Amino acid sequence: MINKFVYLAGLILRVNSVFCMVKKGKYLLFLFVSLLLLSVSCSEKEVKQAPVTTEDIFLDFKDVKGMAFFNVPPSLVSLFMKNGNEGDKEFQELLKDMKKISVLRYKGEGQKIPSMSIFDDLDSKFFDNSFHDLAVIKQSDKKFKLKAIEGEGDFRELIVIFSDNDYLICVSFVGKIEYQKVANLSDPEKIGVLKNLERLRL
Repeated sequence: MINKFVYLAGLILRVNSVFCMVKKGKYLLFLFVSLLLLSVSCSEKEVKQAPVTTEDIFLDFKDVKGMAFFNVPPSLVSLFMKNGNEGDKEFQELLKDMKKISVLRYKGEGQKIPSMSIFDDLDSKFFDNSFHDLAVIKQSDKKFKLKAIEGEGDFRELIVIFSDNDYLICVSFVGKIEYQKVANLSDPEKIGVLKNLERLRL
């Protein structure tokens, strides 16, 4: 930005010496246009801020004691979660669309920051980044949310957050996720299968 300013200022001074004998009205017009160009150049944004990703949000918590962040292959999650219970078939179908699965887990027992507080903080950060709630389950000592952000005719990411008084787990599913597959899993009798993600408490 400074280099642009110096260059344009020098250009104006050089042109000033050339046009010093030109009629006053034309010189003032030229000077006005030059200063206008200088103003526009200085007001340009040099760097566009990159959009916030789920990984960015997870990394915001990397220094919190008891926190861990890791990626898991979708095929491993499919194998690990398969149990034949209600909703398992729908969940396995959903996993076929996944390209990446990331996990943030927090062992809050004995820590200064309660698990429920981390839950609320995560929920707020995802809300600020255009994720909306698809399902919410709240009990006196437990919280569960399924959140999503839309892509082009589908969901491009799902977020599952679960917390009790001692533990929190947040899982990000990234891919081209069909609306209908999510709708099938959101049935009250089947969505409980997502609570099995607690098995990722490594």
